[in-house]
Amino acid sequence: MELSKKVAYLKGLMEGLKIDDSTNEGKILTIMADILDEMSATVEDIAEEVDETVELVDTLDEDLGEIEDLIYGDDDDDDCCCDDDCCCDDDD
Repeated sequence: MELSKKVAYLKGLMEGLKIDDSTNEGKILTIMADILDEMSATVEDIAEEVDETVELVDTLDEDLGEIEDLIYGDDDDDDCCCDDDCCCDDDD
């Protein structure tokens, strides 16, 4: 169950139990439920932004991979100028 639905369920329980918000305990419970409601909305907003950011990073990663392929080419050693491994394995 989503966080906001759980908070709504909690508020429904409080109404069903007829929590009296004129008492000190009722005031505290009502304020706590309101805080939980605001927190759940904030958490859901952050989760949505994180999802969007992950999608953007994935897209950028794919684009960067394509650019790397264009600049550096494949990692194959087919373009080697010699038959032995003496000079082609050096990364200097």
